[in-house]
Amino acid sequence: MTHSGDIQSCLIFDREQLREAVSILLSTLESSESSMSIAFGGSNATLSTDSSSHELPASGHWESTVFLSTAWLRAMNKAMPDSNPIELSVRDGRLHTGSYSVVCTAIPPRRFPSKSGIGELEFRTRVGAAAEALEPFLVSGSKLEEMVLSIEETRSSAWTPQESKVIHGLVDAGEVPANARRVAADGGGDS
Repeated sequence: MTHSGDIQSCLIFDREQLREAVSILLSTLESSESSMSIAFGGSNATLSTDSSSHELPASGHWESTVFLSTAWLRAMNKAMPDSNPIELSVRDGRLHTGSYSVVCTAIPPRRFPSKSGIGELEFRTRVGAAAEALEPFLVSGSKLEEMVLSIEETRSSAWTPQESKVIHGLVDAGEVPANARRVAADGGGDS
């Protein structure tokens, strides 16, 4: 994923169809819901919250599922851009709609599931909330997600089970220092 100012994803919607989708999602939005997602497949986009989703025609390039605050729904309900069609674009960890932008996290499907054991929506919700808290420090949702997933990758074993057996054998034979056994068991890193 790039982190330059280049547009990473862009979707084009008919203004009235997007307005209808926003209205429908807001009418079913529960007060406890703080995040939503936007996904694209074929020729339709799906805007989803925990309690509802709405599919509508769209065009463009949008490989990742993008998670953002439901504040975007409220903002679009009050001040949707006058242009038709409406363009949504993701760049530098923010979803841009006209002059309005909000922190978002774009997660390519191939990067999940997280090894943390929490569900996908919970993972994305937590990363999004953390990114909002870190926004004054210029930490974007996509950068934070990349960092968390990178940390998880380092926690996995650096050696296959066969390689670990070889390391243990070398330790037993006195060929390598005894702490190599701990390193092999830990997966090779300082977790």
